Amino acid sequence: MKRISSRSYLLGLRVHLVPILVWAATFVCVVMLFSRRSKRFQVMGIAEGRVQQIAATCTGRLKSISVDLFDSVTEGQTLAVIDTVRDDERPEPELRAQLATLRARVEHLVAESNSVRATYIAQVDDNQSQWYADSRPFANNVMDARFRVLDLKGAIERERVALEVVKLDIESFLIGGRLDVNDVAPYEFQRLSLERDGLQKSIDQNQTLLAQAEQDQKEAEARQAEFIENNRPYLATSEGAAQDVIAKATKVLDRQMEEVVVQLEALELRRTLKLASPLNGVVNLIQRRPGETVMAGEPILTVAEEKARQIVAYTTEEQAAKVQETMKVELVKRTVSAGSNEPQAARSQVTYVGPTIEQMPARLWRNPAIAQWGRPIVIEIPPAMEAKLVPGELVGIRLLDVPALARSRSTVR
Repeated sequence: MKRISSRSYLLGLRVHLVPILVWAATFVCVVMLFSRRSKRFQVMGIAEGRVQQIAATCTGRLKSISVDLFDSVTEGQTLAVIDTVRDDERPEPELRAQLATLRARVEHLVAESNSVRATYIAQVDDNQSQWYADSRPFANNVMDARFRVLDLKGAIERERVALEVVKLDIESFLIGGRLDVNDVAPYEFQRLSLERDGLQKSIDQNQTLLAQAEQDQKEAEARQAEFIENNRPYLATSEGAAQDVIAKATKVLDRQMEEVVVQLEALELRRTLKLASPLNGVVNLIQRRPGETVMAGEPILTVAEEKARQIVAYTTEEQAAKVQETMKVELVKRTVSAGSNEPQAARSQVTYVGPTIEQMPARLWRNPAIAQWGRPIVIEIPPAMEAKLVPGELVGIRLLDVPALARSRSTVR
């Protein structure tokens, strides 16, 4: 039996131990990395912004897209135009021809109405002339009464202005002390007083005359209205019936024309159906091209916000019972910003806790080949981080105020 030397045995043992030691060291490093990660972040989340698909509201042909990939857009901006008019629908020329026919029929009815009315006017022309002649005196009486009222109002206004001027002269006379200056002043003052009294008396008389003139005007207008009501020549029965028939036929044609006009307007709108952006953001995906046919609900392009609105994270089943709404958390931006050597952190709180356990996004799986499940939570982004987070970025989350009982149970486990 061949005997192995101790030196050869040690050399062989060393050769076999090296792979074992390498695997052991690797295992220890992996354990340390996972342990360090679990200490750094209890939960990982994804910063999310609104992403809106711009889809066709009905089937049609895509006429144009007014933006390019990665263009910035504003809310309400037109992004695409669709022609939704089908080839088998009623064409525009046919509708316009129908509209022209209806208008011609209306014009014919209008001409017929004018002819009927001309015949009637010829029949009642003599009565109409006599009626005008008989009503002229009533109109003249009304005009005379109106002129009388206007004259009196004008005279009263002029006398009121003159009265105010005289009153101002008297006040100036008294304030200036002119009565004591010379012997002529009392006579001047007496003249102004008489002029004031005369103007006031004239105004009072004209006010009385004005009231009487206004009453005369009302009576003249009443007599004129009574004459017109009782003596106006009316349309003959046959002419009135003909006019009524023509008016009804014209009304029907007008409604038909309105319907055709509405169809033409709707047709024009459907030829240029505009799709607008529902938010401010960036075009991050264009799925269709002009000239292609799109079905109702089929996405044409996608607009994404440039700023993250919230962070969506998933707690493990063990953590699910601990997390509650309004719970304080610390957010850590995992990527280092320019000019900074350390990740940036900020405080926030949980705003929503999902009701069920769901499958996490694949990005949050520890092993890409093994799916993980968790309870979704939503965390608001604090103002200090709004401009620093990019939608889709991973964010580390530490739960700060986990209940003591929950922590003790976790420790026991």
